[in-house]
Amino acid sequence: MHVVLCESVIRRCLCPSEVMHRQLAALLKDGERPSVRIQVLPLDAPAHLLADWPVTLLTSPSYATTVCVENYRTVGIVDDPDGVRTALRAYDELTSDALSARDSARLIAQPMETLS
Repeated sequence: MHVVLCESVIRRCLCPSEVMHRQLAALLKDGERPSVRIQVLPLDAPAHLLADWPVTLLTSPSYATTVCVENYRTVGIVDDPDGVRTALRAYDELTSDALSARDSARLIAQPMETLS
């Protein structure tokens, strides 16, 4: 699993401090697993195509990719080849603008200190 989070997700306290601390700790713990890569997209990163809504790229055992776009009330599935290629290119750009997994872990750990 590869996850890219906007820095605002770890900086903005949307729940009680102790809950936020546990969530950040879980991100750090899960990020240590060999099958998980967590990256943080800095607030000053350039705008990207996938900024509006959460997007999940799902790859089937046959290597076909589907794009799941979530919004407030619905979920859209993109499976046409051109739409999938566009989303994959945007995701590649997004991951290249994001911090490395190691730097992301350091950034995730920073707000935990103030939440303790």
